[in-house]
Amino acid sequence: MKPRTVAILALAALLTTVAAGLALNNQRPALATVERGEKLFPDLASKAAEISSVVLENGGRTLTFERQGEDWTLKESDGYAVEAAKLRGLIIGLGELELRQAKTKRRDRLVVLDLDDPSASSDAKRLRLLDAQGGAIAGLVIGKTKYGSSEAGRGIYLRRDGEDQAWLAQGEITADSAPDGWLKKGIFDVDSDRVARVSVSHPDGETVLVGKDKPEQKNASLLNLPKGEEPREKSTADAYLRPFHEFELRDARKAANKALAGDKTISVEMTTFDGLTVKLAFVVEDDKVWATVAAAGEKKESTESTETTETKDHDPVKEAAEINTRSRGWVFQIPDWKVTSLKQRLADVIKKKDDKK
Repeated sequence: MKPRTVAILALAALLTTVAAGLALNNQRPALATVERGEKLFPDLASKAAEISSVVLENGGRTLTFERQGEDWTLKESDGYAVEAAKLRGLIIGLGELELRQAKTKRRDRLVVLDLDDPSASSDAKRLRLLDAQGGAIAGLVIGKTKYGSSEAGRGIYLRRDGEDQAWLAQGEITADSAPDGWLKKGIFDVDSDRVARVSVSHPDGETVLVGKDKPEQKNASLLNLPKGEEPREKSTADAYLRPFHEFELRDARKAANKALAGDKTISVEMTTFDGLTVKLAFVVEDDKVWATVAAAGEKKESTESTETTETKDHDPVKEAAEINTRSRGWVFQIPDWKVTSLKQRLADVIKKKDDKK
């Protein structure tokens, strides 16, 4: 083949490749453009006062936050109070989201960014801000987070609810999909050094009694050991004093809607050296622990044997009133590890015969 002929064929092949590339490029949807600093919801700040509820969907679960004046509650937790500052922070954060880069708007590609429609099998989160009539003020689907070493290289993938156009946006959104990420979790907080006595009563009548004579006593004692028995370890009883520190909830229900089964309820009474008494009743249902809490306080005269750094700064009467304000009329789901020691029977805490040899 002559050199001239080879050159002509090569040029024709190149032109064909270029034409095919241009045709393919014309078939791709053009990416949307965005001005620097453009907000996802530019008018949200001016409409924030109109927001009456916030609805979050993720993994087949829905959380509905309802405004009560300056406070917020969670509908699915029977209206228990949530951390209003965190919810306000979420709304402010949505208003500050800035669009950085347009991404796909193909429905079949949205799932790659976790921007498909939220469902039980999807990681996508849908967030809607509604007015008092249920009208949408703002809505979006939140997808994956993009990590990077620079501010320009990281962000959040999202899209406006009802639109297919995906965006990489800059900003921060905290949208926990579990109730304990939002509810006011603290019920009470009693350090183990304050605890004087713990009584645990099981449904069949068996009782475990644990206590200390004074705060500085190193280890608590099992007070109702059967004759001739001894604790499994010297520190065995100490485990009964620790569950009351940072006692927090995971979820809540109104007591009228969540009764504890009496034949399965374990009752606990804890008293401190300075006069606080907390009564706890709990059951385990479907691997979840549900509990009621009540408190009473009595101001005691301090003595050198009962006053410590931990006890002298507490007012048990005021403390009990605060606990009852939070707990009266409610049943709480609490972490199961909080009651691991409280579920133990006497047989679990005494030394086995083989260990005595």
